[in-house]
Amino acid sequence: MIAHQKNRRADWESVDWTKHNDEIAQLLSRHPDSVAKMRTKFGAQGMAKRKPRRKYKVTRKAVPPPHTQELATAAAKISPKSGRYETNVNAKRWLIISPSGQRFEFSNLQHFVRNHPELFAKADTVWKRQGGKRGTGGEYCNASNGLAQAARLNIGWKGWQAKIIKG
Repeated sequence: MIAHQKNRRADWESVDWTKHNDEIAQLLSRHPDSVAKMRTKFGAQGMAKRKPRRKYKVTRKAVPPPHTQELATAAAKISPKSGRYETNVNAKRWLIISPSGQRFEFSNLQHFVRNHPELFAKADTVWKRQGGKRGTGGEYCNASNGLAQAARLNIGWKGWQAKIIKG
């Protein structure tokens, strides 16, 4: 085999195709992808054995007992940061003004709507799921969505005004 020198073409017809692509690439100062392309061009596929790959120690992750997920779900439901509470991690400070001029300041809009359904039309407090299978996604109702959109767009919703308070 003729070794490749700078600015010279490789003599692909005299290559020993029983060698691995990496070895041929090193001898010819070419990239292994170029050698692979030429291997298919010359019809020499599959003649070289693959170099053994570096063996890594396989570590298996500990599989939790089947009841662990149920325990985690139960703990999340009563946690003040993840449950339906004023202290939910995603709660924001809100100021809403009813159509009659009554002012309400609170954290967690959905919690407020859930605890004060009498302030809204009955059809607006029907809770729905959003999201995919297995209960993913959140719950929403027309009242919480309407007030959230009113705050975001600085518009009213059915006579209600809503504002997210910074700080």
